[in-house]
Amino acid sequence: MTLSRVLLACVLTTLGCASKTRRPWDSRPVTLSDIDSITLVLGAIAQDGGSRELVGVTNTGQMCLIALNQHSFLGNYPLHEIESPGRLCFNERLVGVRSKDERLIMDLLRSADFLPVTDEGIRQLVNMDTIAHTDLETFASDSDGQFLRAIRDHILAYVETEKYIEVAKNGLPLHP
Repeated sequence: MTLSRVLLACVLTTLGCASKTRRPWDSRPVTLSDIDSITLVLGAIAQDGGSRELVGVTNTGQMCLIALNQHSFLGNYPLHEIESPGRLCFNERLVGVRSKDERLIMDLLRSADFLPVTDEGIRQLVNMDTIAHTDLETFASDSDGQFLRAIRDHILAYVETEKYIEVAKNGLPLHP
């Protein structure tokens, strides 16, 4: 299990989800083509070299996870798998480099709304089948969303680079 998955499991467990509970994006899968917009509600940065994760709620009221795997620390990571360094993932599935899905995710992130929710809010939201915007407003925190914006901006900036393509193809270069 990668450190980013451990981090997300810890966040969800800490927020009241039993480890036996399926994550919302597992039990209620959503496809990118079904999403017109997204509201980002939770973000995390792992200490594994900088994996970044954003939990969002789609316009259809489903939760989803957008993640960028670490791309700073060297390690023995497999290429072309969910643990691959520097790769974009959606709902814990690898996204093809310069694919239609990648473009859809990038467009969703560029136009995303930000409404950080409280810890209690996350506990409630993960148990809902469909999440309405009023539910998000009910659980909104007093945060201005700068942390979510910073994570979003980092993902957008990195995925648009040539380094992203190079790391996806070859992994992280070894330093002398």
